[in-house]
Amino acid sequence: MTAPKPGDPLTAQELRALGFVADGLMNSEVGRRMHLAEDTVKTHIRRAFVKLGARDRANAVWLACQQGLLGGAPVPVPPPAPVAAPVLTVAPSVLAELVAVAEAAAAGRPSASFRGQATRALTAMGRAPGQRMAGVR
Repeated sequence: MTAPKPGDPLTAQELRALGFVADGLMNSEVGRRMHLAEDTVKTHIRRAFVKLGARDRANAVWLACQQGLLGGAPVPVPPPAPVAAPVLTVAPSVLAELVAVAEAAAAGRPSASFRGQATRALTAMGRAPGQRMAGVR
């Protein structure tokens, strides 16, 4: 018997064993149903893992279902949900003040009223000074 490779087609015995795994049976129960030794069942399942590229029993069943190998239509894989970036709406006057504070700090000359400007900007945005903004670490 040659070593299986990822992408190789599953044999009828491997598919049948995987079907019993999908039903939740243990290897010994699969062996009784297929009239095979438990070690032979383990070999069929292990070979199916390699061919499907599965890491465990649940993953093997999922991958087989995705490909329509266990009867029925293939299970579609939903696309990943888009992740929307948080949107911060700032009034132009607040934004101008924030820019002035940031420019002064970047220039190494924070104004004496830096704390006051930052507090006013946060208050205008409805935030208490020291309150963390959602999504900001």
